[in-house]
Amino acid sequence: MKQCKKKMAREFSRLAGRYDRRAVIQKRMAHQIMQTLTEQEVEAREIVEVGCGTGYLTQLLRDRFPDARLTVIDLSDKMVHFARQNVAEVKPDTSDIRFIVADAEAVEWEKERYDLIVSNATIQWFNQPRKTIATLVDALREEGFFLASTFGPDTWQELRKLYYEELREDGDLMAEWDFDCARSIPDWKQILLDAGITHPQSAVCWQRKEYQDCREFLGTVQYLGGAFVFGQDRFWELREPAVIRLMERYDRAYRQNGGVYATYQLVRLFGWKRDGLEREYCVDRV
Repeated sequence: MKQCKKKMAREFSRLAGRYDRRAVIQKRMAHQIMQTLTEQEVEAREIVEVGCGTGYLTQLLRDRFPDARLTVIDLSDKMVHFARQNVAEVKPDTSDIRFIVADAEAVEWEKERYDLIVSNATIQWFNQPRKTIATLVDALREEGFFLASTFGPDTWQELRKLYYEELREDGDLMAEWDFDCARSIPDWKQILLDAGITHPQSAVCWQRKEYQDCREFLGTVQYLGGAFVFGQDRFWELREPAVIRLMERYDRAYRQNGGVYATYQLVRLFGWKRDGLEREYCVDRV
């Protein structure tokens, strides 16, 4: 699904002030990113973070690499505003960080400059992932490290199952909802391989998140960019009879501990840029 970046920027700017309270999954993914950096013994003095959001991962990177210079970029001006504000609360001098409001897909990155390029829950929104990731890898120095997290195709599997059941019963049910927008892990790894990452690897985990009910779950989904999966703003009003019926079925089918649950498949894709080596896949760590 090709995204309208202007609309996406407006939507994330609208949500920016409440984002941190809802972004529980993204914060877990940020800590998984840091775990991978530690396991891979990554050292870096020049870092790019693509899709900085409100700066949660930015702060973790700053702690992990205290002598590094960070370039952080986000499509949303409000997200960058909160990122700047949040990191300054921890360490007022932010001269080590360059904040950029821009579409990372449109930036002409300097080649072979950076030691680490990292991105949390952002690459799924790229309109041209092959071209964009190739450009980012070109910006890495030899022996540089690329690491990105994203959502796998098993994400929201419960909602997908009920949606297609409803669609079979009622062909008019939100037919433009796109549950197939998540790329497979092999596809992502091939993109990294083609871009110049030697031995691209992946780490995958499945997590269940509990919510009071389906309405709360769907209200939270928008903070993951769900409005672009479902393809229409009016979805968030949650008033359509078909959506109400879907929520009622969800509440009955996926009860747990007095609430409901939703599954997230969290994926990390990573590897080194090493010239002159044969490129091949590594075995996934699940």
